[in-house]
Amino acid sequence: MRANLVSIGNSKAIFLPDIVLERCQLSNVVELKIEANHLEIHAVKPPRTGWNEQFARMAR
Repeated sequence: MRANLVSIGNSKAIFLPDIVLERCQLSNVVELKIEANHLEIHAVKPPRTGWNEQFARMAR
């Protein structure tokens, strides 16, 4: 998939289609990571995600 960079002031933006946002589970806040010569965009999980499952597993 290709996308165009759009100028907004002194910055650039990329528009992601809804299907990409849904499949990648992206919300309004994402984590950006630069690796070598590419950019990774990751969904940000809320704090304490999965804690209840972990506590239940520890209790067993």
